[in-house]
Amino acid sequence: HGWDKINHAYAYGGRELTQKTVEELLGIKINNYVMVDFKGFTGLVDAIGGIDIDVEKDMYYHDTWDGFTVDLKKGRQHLDGKTAIQYVRFRDEEGDIGRIRRQQHFLMAVYDKITSADMLLHIPGLAKQLSDMMDLGRALHSMVKEKGLSMAMVPGTPKYIDGISYWLPDITDLRELMVKMQGATMTEHYKSAAELMEKEYNNAVEKVEKGDDSEENKEAVKEEKELKAKKEEKAKEEEAKQSGKSKKA
Repeated sequence: HGWDKINHAYAYGGRELTQKTVEELLGIKINNYVMVDFKGFTGLVDAIGGIDIDVEKDMYYHDTWDGFTVDLKKGRQHLDGKTAIQYVRFRDEEGDIGRIRRQQHFLMAVYDKITSADMLLHIPGLAKQLSDMMDLGRALHSMVKEKGLSMAMVPGTPKYIDGISYWLPDITDLRELMVKMQGATMTEHYKSAAELMEKEYNNAVEKVEKGDDSEENKEAVKEEKELKAKKEEKAKEEEAKQSGKSKKA
């Protein structure tokens, strides 16, 4: 579908396209995911008795598009499902970046709550819908206990294009971050793929900034992506051949 805000992947193709899009951006395979809708989110938070969290400032926002209102006061507060969703959806002058930080903050508060001794004692009596949240809690608990839970922001810069707020990622820095977070070593193939994608991405952004958002340009972007995919597939085949020769030798 060309270049767009990453959350549009869900509108175009649901969880499958979203996963594929994130995998392509990060250059890694995603083995597991958690998907919770707004209704499920409020139910899960209520099921664990709400969350205590420090609201960093007064938050007020009304979205006329879907009739959603955020109205929270600064300070330590106990959030139920209805107010918790206001906290994680609030968007201010920081745009998506501030909202992501709050979501990370909230996720860690949820982790602390569902892995506490008191909560673990009451698991059998909780609503059935809590099972997914507990699976997430166990996974987080395992990661924190064994090797720590790492959260990171995508390296990049904020920018407004045609009045719309975007976070433009630095693809090569992002790929280097992914390698570092996994304790791996960047191969030449991985590095060249990142550089190719960054060039393609920057060209697409430049075209949009110049106002070239025509159907012809979208088709050209699509062709570029297909060409890139073919080149990467050919590189993998060559790499496999070389690996096979080495084994025979």
